[in-house]
Amino acid sequence: MSDLDGVSDSLRCLSDLIESGTISLESHPGLPGVEDFRRLADLVDVLQERANLRKAREAVWSELNHLNPNFPMRVPMELRDRIKANAAMSGASLEGEAHRALEEYLAGRHEPSKPKRAPKGIPTANLNIRIDKDIRHRVEQRSLERFEGGESSWAPKTSHIIISWLVVRMKEGFRNPTTRGYRLDITQTKDPNLKETS
Repeated sequence: MSDLDGVSDSLRCLSDLIESGTISLESHPGLPGVEDFRRLADLVDVLQERANLRKAREAVWSELNHLNPNFPMRVPMELRDRIKANAAMSGASLEGEAHRALEEYLAGRHEPSKPKRAPKGIPTANLNIRIDKDIRHRVEQRSLERFEGGESSWAPKTSHIIISWLVVRMKEGFRNPTTRGYRLDITQTKDPNLKETS
């Protein structure tokens, strides 16, 4: 039982005692009446529900952050701003496009271009996108396998694959955009140590 539950129960108990005549408010005319105590108890219940909802929401976000953490990619600030603006204008989800890039790379349909070092003095900034940890791990493994097996002359990082994809997609005007973020398979997020209850 939480502190607010205790307050709510106390207020209801007090209103019952007043209503039954066990406690008299005649000598204390400034105190609220029975209905006031009940309304206050109802208000406390609402506050408790909101607090529980907030805690539940925070727990969900914490789990999503664990499974789908932010992935900052350092790029020229001007490029970051153009990518974000073009994606927004076309209704593209950067998270969805980034995951599509990684899936296309794993399927052998997207080969990123090798990045060029930006000239000194150009302002840079982070392009922040949430990336599923599992797909990122698979991409990094596949990249290394291709390089070590002689299929590729270099081992692109996750950021190279995503940025290269976004630049190409931006030039296309994000035609047929991926408009939704990446969907986690929630069946894979369950704790295997938890037992099902009926």
